[in-house]
Amino acid sequence: MLTVFYNVENLFDTSDNPRKKDDGFTPNGDLEWDEKKYYQKLDRLAYVLDNIGQEHVQPALIGLCEVENLKVVEALATHRRLAPMGYKIVHGESDDQRGIDNALIYSENSFEYLQHEYVTIDTHAPSPLFSRDILYVKGRLNDGSILHVFVNHWPSRRAGPRETEYKRLAAGQALRAKVDEIEEELPDSNILIMGDFNDSPVNKSVKDVLRAVRTVKQDGDLINLAVPVHEKRKGSVYYNGRWAAFDQFIVSDSLFNRVSNQRMNIFDDEAVMTKSRKGVSLPKRTFAGHKHLGGYSDHLAIWLEIELSH
Repeated sequence: MLTVFYNVENLFDTSDNPRKKDDGFTPNGDLEWDEKKYYQKLDRLAYVLDNIGQEHVQPALIGLCEVENLKVVEALATHRRLAPMGYKIVHGESDDQRGIDNALIYSENSFEYLQHEYVTIDTHAPSPLFSRDILYVKGRLNDGSILHVFVNHWPSRRAGPRETEYKRLAAGQALRAKVDEIEEELPDSNILIMGDFNDSPVNKSVKDVLRAVRTVKQDGDLINLAVPVHEKRKGSVYYNGRWAAFDQFIVSDSLFNRVSNQRMNIFDDEAVMTKSRKGVSLPKRTFAGHKHLGGYSDHLAIWLEIELSH
């Protein structure tokens, strides 16, 4: 079962939402975000989702972040490249001031939706963070097993890594609490965590608070499939002059044994890359400041294969 996570870099429609700071993403805004640019963006993202993985099998599960609303997710899920899959969507509005949310797109042929909820990170923070909730979706796979899916987009580092660390620690605590709740009910649960954590696998929020590590050392530890990527100094986003593995797949021990080759993959197809002035290969992003580059995203999509038991 092909599973994807993709930070799609500001997938906004062209309408102004007066309750959100989305003014730049309008035809008259700073970014001159019009229908042509919007539909080109959808074409680019659909290309990635249509070509990712192996043997041209389209994804069964797609976690997304930086989507403005249900409308844009529906537009992507029903794009001509993806429409034959008949995707369903789980999405909810968050308190993020820019209006960006998390979403899960899934194929009913592979994943039977059972329930979902939104895990707020504010309960573990000293004050409201106005950040994205963690999306939790519970479903049943074709082999009858239950899969617990979490889609994350943790608070950014924009004001500085140290200055904002407490926000990501709060996110890690909130997610860990929900994982503990699931594992208390059923210790061998299949848990799949995906997202843009805005921290690397070795940062405290991920390694120590969430307890997502390379190798399980104690009951309840999670396995972070992005650790080998980080150790090779590779990643999914180019941050401060180097590659960073901010986009990660994290799994429970029981699910780890069903991950094909037990590895996380990065979609770095030539089409989604560009060269910097110094000759460094980088993700071909949509904007650089206010300059429209017409690319895909400032992040590369990550993917893995989950094998079903027989």
